[in-house]
Amino acid sequence: MIISVTYGDFEWSLEGITAGEWYRWQVEVMALGRSGEHVLAAERALLWLSDVMAIDATEIAEGVLEAPAGPFGLGRLIIEACAPPLLSDVDRWQAITYGSDAYEPDAIEDEYLPCQCFACRGKADRDDTCKYFALNPFAGVISNIDMELLSQCWSLPLSVYMLRKTTARAVRLGREAAKQRQRAKAIEDERKKGANQEAWGMAELPPAPRDRN
Repeated sequence: MIISVTYGDFEWSLEGITAGEWYRWQVEVMALGRSGEHVLAAERALLWLSDVMAIDATEIAEGVLEAPAGPFGLGRLIIEACAPPLLSDVDRWQAITYGSDAYEPDAIEDEYLPCQCFACRGKADRDDTCKYFALNPFAGVISNIDMELLSQCWSLPLSVYMLRKTTARAVRLGREAAKQRQRAKAIEDERKKGANQEAWGMAELPPAPRDRN
């Protein structure tokens, strides 16, 4: 797949990147930048751009260093251009197909959350007691990479990895949504059973046959 990107006064055409090249961008470039190593991250970004564009890094530098976002902006454009077409519609289609649109993250019981702070429970925007508080937020981006799937798609187009990941996520959340419905039904059945028992008791009637055990 050949993609074209326009950045400032320059326009380039290149083959789409692989999932492995996307991983390198996240770990070798973005993680450095988010850690405050901006100069080194910019150098790594130029080397990465040189590799994926098959152009000398010096030539690329002439076209990107004066841009507001520098080489990082061009890297993001390339990655966005390699995303599957209609990705948002694909996400929605899969959510409907696998039932993940019924998943309710707010329904997760607090005891199942890795951190019990107000922020992680959705009750505050910030909580200084959060277990993640002192960590670089980009660490969460890296930890969310499906390494098993990535290794399978390493040399394949980035779009393949993205599509397979969205499918896996939709399937997983669809199963969780089904479990949530089952738990909700069990709770409602128990509530109705209790209400029936209370009604029979108030009427001073013997227990209903189904409640005698």
